[in-house]
Amino acid sequence: MNTSYVMSDDMALGLFDADGGIIMGADKKETVNPSIAFKVTYFLGQSLSKRDAVEKFADKFCATTLVDEQDVEFRVNQSSPEGQRFREFLLKNKPKNPYRLRDYYISEEIIPLLEQKTQQSKVGQITLVRLVSNKSRLQKQDSGGELIFSNMCSYINATDAEIQQGSAIADAILAKIEEKLEAYKQSETKLSDDYVLGVHYGDGSLYVSLTWKPTEKIQRLRCEPEWAISGDNEAFCQLFENQFDGTTKPVDNKGQRKFALTGINKCLKILPFFENASWMPEYKKEQFSRWKKSILLLKAQKHFTEEGIRELLDLTYGLAEKGARIYTKDQYLEWGLAWVNDPSRQKRQPRG
Repeated sequence: MNTSYVMSDDMALGLFDADGGIIMGADKKETVNPSIAFKVTYFLGQSLSKRDAVEKFADKFCATTLVDEQDVEFRVNQSSPEGQRFREFLLKNKPKNPYRLRDYYISEEIIPLLEQKTQQSKVGQITLVRLVSNKSRLQKQDSGGELIFSNMCSYINATDAEIQQGSAIADAILAKIEEKLEAYKQSETKLSDDYVLGVHYGDGSLYVSLTWKPTEKIQRLRCEPEWAISGDNEAFCQLFENQFDGTTKPVDNKGQRKFALTGINKCLKILPFFENASWMPEYKKEQFSRWKKSILLLKAQKHFTEEGIRELLDLTYGLAEKGARIYTKDQYLEWGLAWVNDPSRQKRQPRG
């Protein structure tokens, strides 16, 4: 790894937009007079395989990382020196992911209110709780934010008048935030190479689909490489669709989407983009190397031979960090060799 490399602003923002977040908390304080404690925390988390990416990110803000058996995290409170540095970074580099941008705008309303000691009155606490309960994660959950808001209002024994007053203040703030978000969605957003790389290091994947299971009628050997970026919402994925020759696809019935660029020719064209990367985490570097070799093997049609089938499986099996293949490597090998040795198929030879 290039230890001297300092992560660029665009790459850091891309990584944060992909796997980061602004945690806005409202916790019950067990005191004589029930009240609520508020906090704003900046966060980025990855699996241990991507530890070097999180460490590069944390180094940029002179912060340390938290490491356990599975994950590595950058986590700083907005009032700490590291948190203040990161907040200044966001002031100059606003998120491009609409969900992150929404939470950024809300946090930038909460922090001044906390500094003004707004939380010392019940109306102030209601205002702050209303803002916190409208963060993006809760907006994705049906009635999630409303349940938290109602629970907190009951906890501090707020009157109807206090709830109405605090809500009116918060709702006016939120309406202005929604106007800014809508204006952003209507604007043309250009993504820099480093920003795209940062998003890829967080939520990108390089994969080769292997549809080799035979049908009742024929043997199959369909191989389709793919570069994909997962997204919280369709608007974020469409930023990549607008810039690259791919499409936005649904991932599940919970609203998760992904941008996907598929096919040998399209993936061949994107190889120089990754080859020219200013920096790449070790895990992503090894993954890209295997993915590139598999694409070149497919382009040369070497998978039409037994040796090529075995090499392709070695390159692609276990390529993705998440989402293990349905079938074993031996099962794919059996199907692949059956296709190669099928006397009824049209014989094709490797190119070159």
